[in-house]
Formats: sequence, C-alpha cells, structure tokens
Amino acid sequence: MPSAPEPPDSIGAGGGTEGSSDAPHSGAPSGDRRAARRAWAEPGGPLMVEGPVEFRLPSGETVRSDRFMVAICTCRHSAGYPWCDTSHRRLAAREDGTAKRHIPETDRSETDRTGSHRPESDPEKPQRPQQET
Repeated sequence: MPSAPEPPDSIGAGGGTEGSSDAPHSGAPSGDRRAARRAWAEPGGPLMVEGPVEFRLPSGETVRSDRFMVAICTCRHSAGYPWCDTSHRRLAAREDGTAKRHIPETDRSETDRTGSHRPESDPEKPQRPQQET
C-alpha cells in the first residue's frame, strides 16, 4: 500500500512545481488536492488551524490532533509544544508586570477554551453576581 506524500519542509519556501502546494493555482478543485484548511494567527498568541491536524516537529516526529480547532504554539514556551497551553499570556504578564493575560487593547472580548472570542455581552456567557458594597 503506498504511503501518503510527505508535507513540504516549509510552506511558501518557493521552488514549487506545478501541482505542488506552494505553486499558484486557480482555486478550482483538483482531483488529487486535499481540502484546504483555514488557519490564522492570533495577535500575540497561537496559530489557529481548523483540524484535524498533523504537525511535523523539527525532530522529524509527527504529532496529530483530531480536534476541530487546534492552537499551535508560536512562543515556544508551551509545556505541551507544539500545542498552545496559553503560556504566552503568562509571558505577557511578566513583561509588563500588570497584565493578568495578554489581550490586545483593540479587542477586550474574553477568549473561551477553544481560542474563540466571545463578546462581553454574550447572553450565553454566565454572569458573575454583583457584589454589594
């Protein structure tokens, strides 16, 4: 049984050939092309990728996550590298001495466990009881 093709050593490194993942394409579906995954970088945080994902470490080992959304560490301080454990938030707190977690000034929404942003006024979010003073 033939094995699956190896992913490129680096994405967008150039030198692509026709049919390779970094060669230009028209966007039309191709019979041998896998469905594209969406990925985006969170400012000051991880690389978010729609899963499942196979990730090749610098050592050559391949690790896999079958989750529907995967946060890949970009700060390299995660105890579970390559998966993000929010260590970047603790690093941001140490750097300025005041922040409990890193949230860009332009986005003060809370982040849930999947890394998705939920607005402060989300009706499904449990509200903390107001303390009487």
